[in-house]
Amino acid sequence: MFRGCRRGFKHTHSLTPKGYTYIGHCRCGIGPNAYYQDTHGRIHHYNEIIHQGEDDFLNEIETLKKENEELKKRIEELEKNLQKKQ
Repeated sequence: MFRGCRRGFKHTHSLTPKGYTYIGHCRCGIGPNAYYQDTHGRIHHYNEIIHQGEDDFLNEIETLKKENEELKKRIEELEKNLQKKQ
């Protein structure tokens, strides 16, 4: 089985999306179709990175805002419990 890039593709740093680190090729072995690691340590296939559109970002923003509110509430609960114990 052929491993690596075909059809004249060569992995270079210019193909690596900004904010990601190249960690290896995918099973197809064609060009930039590979796996990358983001700054949080999550691993993504190239297709996941290039197909993110505005809706994806807006959905993620909403999800993070909700999570932020839940975390704020949890912090308040913990602070109240801590004050009761003192």
